[in-house]
Amino acid sequence: IKQGMAREDPELFATFSQLTTEAREVVAAHVAHLAAQLTEIVADGVRSGEFAPTDPGATGWAVLHATARLHHPLHAPEWADPAIHDQLTAVWTLLIHGLAARR
Repeated sequence: IKQGMAREDPELFATFSQLTTEAREVVAAHVAHLAAQLTEIVADGVRSGEFAPTDPGATGWAVLHATARLHHPLHAPEWADPAIHDQLTAVWTLLIHGLAARR
């Protein structure tokens, strides 16, 4: 969503970026919410046996940090790079293979 906004409406995205800079508490809560969602996804994957046993909380935060370039507004200028989709796919593949249960 952020990448589309940055591409399609740069003025709106600039406003969004400015607001997020000024609302640190809101941003911190949002980031914690994202990490919690990822933690639950990892925990579900561990419970189902799809993911190797791991600390879901630490792994959720690691996934968030590993993908920061693809969603953090400070990286918005990089999102215009035509290779960004392939880079996202490579990061996602690495993460999924790294989390996968060894059989």
